[in-house]
Amino acid sequence: MGIFFRNKVILWLSIPVLIMIAWIIYTRISISDDTDVETTYAGSAGCIDCHEKFYQLWAPSHHGLAMQTITPEFLDEHFTVLNSQPIQVDSSLFHVEILNDSLKYIERVEGLQKTYPAIYALGGKNVFYFLTPFEKGRLQVLPLAYDLNRKEWYNNPQSALRGFTNQEDEILPWKHIGFTFNTS
Repeated sequence: MGIFFRNKVILWLSIPVLIMIAWIIYTRISISDDTDVETTYAGSAGCIDCHEKFYQLWAPSHHGLAMQTITPEFLDEHFTVLNSQPIQVDSSLFHVEILNDSLKYIERVEGLQKTYPAIYALGGKNVFYFLTPFEKGRLQVLPLAYDLNRKEWYNNPQSALRGFTNQEDEILPWKHIGFTFNTS
């Protein structure tokens, strides 16, 4: 009787876990490689209809401005002078430019060049981190962050050492899942 009861409890406890796993798999499969990241992020504006008073209080706060879309107005407000010198990240050189009213990260490695658009800015009190779209709807934190107090760019992965393993600290590559914004 005890074994039967214990197995029944385990079965009932595992059903929510299986449902959650199925939902995660379904949502991962339903976001294809060509999904437009802009259409998958509803944004805080979706809260206004039901919570207008709270939205008006929250929107201008540091939390309300913690994730902003990169727009020409955002760039004008925060970057009067864009002084990005090339910065070494892993085996690449990165620098940031404003091109056609958008923020672009240019990576140079072994004679090749790749451009990453910054579509969102995170932070804003002391530092801005920038996000770029990756495959399957991922938003990846770009490797150069902007220190608002010093008005300079720096190698963000270099400042994010992994110190919780039994190994010596190591710098994670900027494309590591640990720098993927929307996986947790």
